[in-house]
Amino acid sequence: MKINSNVSMILSFIWITALLIFTLLQLFYGASTYVLVVMAITSALSIFPLAFRTITTSDILWVVFTTYNSTAALVIKTFLGQPIDQNLVQPSISASYLLLGILSGFLGYLLARTFIHSKSAPLQLTQLTTSPLILKDLSIIIFLIGMLAQIAHNILRPRAESGQITDGFGGFGTLSILIILGVSFQAYLWRTRPNEPKHAVLLAFMFISVVTLALLSNIKKPAVDSLLVILLSIVLIKGRPVRFATYLSLTCLCIALTMVVAPLIQVMRPQLRSYAPLEIYQVATNTLNDSHYNLYVLWDKSANVAKGYEYSYGKNQSYLFPSTVNADRFCLLMPIDQVVRSLPARGTLGFSSLADVPEAYIPGFLIHKTGIASPDIIAWHYGVRANGSIARPVIGLIASSAAFGDIYAVIFFPGVIIFIVFGIMELLSGPAGSSPWSIFILGINLQKVGEKEVSAMINYGSREIPVMFIVGLCIYFYGKHIRRHNRRD
Repeated sequence: MKINSNVSMILSFIWITALLIFTLLQLFYGASTYVLVVMAITSALSIFPLAFRTITTSDILWVVFTTYNSTAALVIKTFLGQPIDQNLVQPSISASYLLLGILSGFLGYLLARTFIHSKSAPLQLTQLTTSPLILKDLSIIIFLIGMLAQIAHNILRPRAESGQITDGFGGFGTLSILIILGVSFQAYLWRTRPNEPKHAVLLAFMFISVVTLALLSNIKKPAVDSLLVILLSIVLIKGRPVRFATYLSLTCLCIALTMVVAPLIQVMRPQLRSYAPLEIYQVATNTLNDSHYNLYVLWDKSANVAKGYEYSYGKNQSYLFPSTVNADRFCLLMPIDQVVRSLPARGTLGFSSLADVPEAYIPGFLIHKTGIASPDIIAWHYGVRANGSIARPVIGLIASSAAFGDIYAVIFFPGVIIFIVFGIMELLSGPAGSSPWSIFILGINLQKVGEKEVSAMINYGSREIPVMFIVGLCIYFYGKHIRRHNRRD
């Protein structure tokens, strides 16, 4: 994606000005000068991609990484009127770990961008996935396969109960990324062929289906990723100017996801362990009835659910306490502090923090699976969650690196992992926004890059990324077959 130098300068000026305002307000709030300087420096690194004429996939992923680790915390804390270091036990040390981790990641990003930047996706996927003929055939088929895989996953997956995992099969979950690919293909058709209303209708049907499935399965991610690829398609894909009504509809969708779907899932989550997927609809209806269909009541109930977890809501446990705004996942300075403050007494976990990696690959009949993931192991060891509580807290790459090997791992892991992941995404996607395939790659990676810890990135690199390669191969051979067939005709 090309960016005009004047636009780049304007955006840089706006962000630097905003950053200066946030910094001055934080000084007024009495924030620690050192922590504030670190947060300002690391937040400023998020605009580094604007120094280039062409925005690549790794540029966008880098902005997301810095947003989760520093920028979002600075913005949210300032709007809440809280000092940036409030609720941190070791603010200066934690800020130092954050600085080292982001600088390590910055080096990995620069290396990936410099040496692995690809001008075209492999197997000509950029060209093939901009062909309306191919997209019309594949969008609905791929979407339905992904939906069926997600439904099968919801029905057959093992379920965690009291720290143990029940019998089941969870292999279909990896294929659920096809939902996002189908939505991305359809969004591209909608953007580039506005004179055909059927594409808008089909896209709306897809999104409603994904949101419904999110409620029934108690998983928000497919709905969030689907909305992301639609928004990315509007921003990055060249097409007819988007109408005001479309912006209004998308705004309503964002509000619905934020104000209805997300809090509804949060409120229902403690009740759903004993319910089958098809029974969850009645639970959702009862929840809305109890709230009298009042969004403020629903949001308050969601906040009260968070308050009920004594290990995650309270001073020195929730970064935004006493606020109940459900945005701690975007403020990864807190898990860094929670790990760093306990290192002297509890030490590092070493390879124990990667104990969930074998469970991702070895079949259940060969090893006993517990359903415990790396975030749970880290959270229990450092007192972030009650021992035995399987809650999948957002730990992040830097905090999990500190848990693995203290400051040495913080210097090493973020840079290496970001270099590998960003590099693979560059090779897979081609130029950012050049095709619905590149939009798909971006959409499924934005949250992962921001939130996932070391072991999750290892699992992602050797499970979902190979699936992307296989899907890409299938699209390539199908596209070649269609083109040969058309030439004969």
